[in-house]
Amino acid sequence: MISNPIKISVVLPLFNPRKDHLKECIKSLVEQEYQDFELIVVDDSNKNEDYVEIFKSFSKDKLQYFKNNESNWLELKNISF
Repeated sequence: MISNPIKISVVLPLFNPRKDHLKECIKSLVEQEYQDFELIVVDDSNKNEDYVEIFKSFSKDKLQYFKNNESNWLELKNISF
């Protein structure tokens, strides 16, 4: 039996999602029985949507948010892989 379970990293790429779909996705993740995870959000949206309210349901130690722009696009592609 493993005494220290593996931490899971969930990578969520975004491209202009509907807010209700994004909320449902995060809700399903938060409600999982297994809680040793982190959520890595890579936002490649071309809209200036504000997703901060949606992400407030996560503790900061479980969420990493990266917004794509022209200066960091290659770095974000590497993070998401």
